[in-house]
Amino acid sequence: MALSDIPELPLAVPASLLTDGASAAHLFAAASNGSRILTVGPDGVFKTIADAIAASRDGDIVQVQAGTYVNDTADITTNITIEGTGGMVNLVETRPLPNQKGIFIIDASVTIANITFAGAQISDNDGANGAGIRYQGGDLTLINDAFTGNQNGIMGTPVDNLPSNTIAIRNCSFANNGDGTPGSAGYGRTHDLYIGSVSDFTMTNSVVLGVVGEGHEVKSRAVKTTLTGNVISDMNTTASYAIDLPNGGNALITGNFIEQGPNSPNHYIVDYGTESLPYAGSKLAIGDNIIVNQDSSSGSKLLLNASAVVAQITGNVVVELTVSQLSAGPLQATGNTDGSGTAIADVSNTQQLNGATDVVFTDTLPHALTLSD
Repeated sequence: MALSDIPELPLAVPASLLTDGASAAHLFAAASNGSRILTVGPDGVFKTIADAIAASRDGDIVQVQAGTYVNDTADITTNITIEGTGGMVNLVETRPLPNQKGIFIIDASVTIANITFAGAQISDNDGANGAGIRYQGGDLTLINDAFTGNQNGIMGTPVDNLPSNTIAIRNCSFANNGDGTPGSAGYGRTHDLYIGSVSDFTMTNSVVLGVVGEGHEVKSRAVKTTLTGNVISDMNTTASYAIDLPNGGNALITGNFIEQGPNSPNHYIVDYGTESLPYAGSKLAIGDNIIVNQDSSSGSKLLLNASAVVAQITGNVVVELTVSQLSAGPLQATGNTDGSGTAIADVSNTQQLNGATDVVFTDTLPHALTLSD
């Protein structure tokens, strides 16, 4: 299967792809009896989303009428649900973000449904990493949302730097986020999704396409990362890794369509543990995916595994990848086939890459390192 075999995808994932086949509203838990519904729009009580959020209290539902809301940014500190009604709500930034972070800054447990985030930008002097959503804490759930034309689609980590929060993404789309100006502060450092040190990150039934510049499609430093049933493709852009897991962790990548295009600046599709392995019990399973490699370099591989973890690569359809191209680093590969359905030889290797025993911590988490003879 090639990328051309996949039908053209809309910016927002259609309701037919939602888990219950109905609407996003059916996917989040019923609010408590004490909650209120705050309406936003021409016919609503509030004219801006920011005003409704400022007036909210824990448990409230902010219902936003479909339409375009320009430069409507907010810092969310209450545990609420924000839902577009009657269609998609388009949040569009036409100026550098005044908060220098994101269209929404998340500092609470929040569910967001039917919202498009577009145009989040900040200057090089401020880091060139403006985000549709800047995540700083709480349990975040995104349903049927879209992110396009931002320097980062989603960016952030809990401000206390402790892996104690969760991010769940369902039926969302990410396209053309990133900084495409070579030499800028954000070039190669901005991504469709950049998930920090949360305890659990899951993404299901979502579409991630075409990072601008040399960022990654999906980057996660979570203790546990689960990617299921997604389309992750750099198409013909210069995106780097399709999936970057620099701190390892407990990772499951299953049932996805993953494609590395011909213009990527690196030759690996998935990265694991190249910036140290701080999490106990780390493991990696890549199974039952369709993985397409369009990089013609002889050094191209599915996986760069810089850890001692033996990656389990099982039951995948791998196109334009031979058995020797499954992994640089430890692996156990079984039951994989090529694009024509021909079985690829099983292979096992437990030898760690040369130099991969060096430990480099690039985050602010507490770490302990013991050296012995």
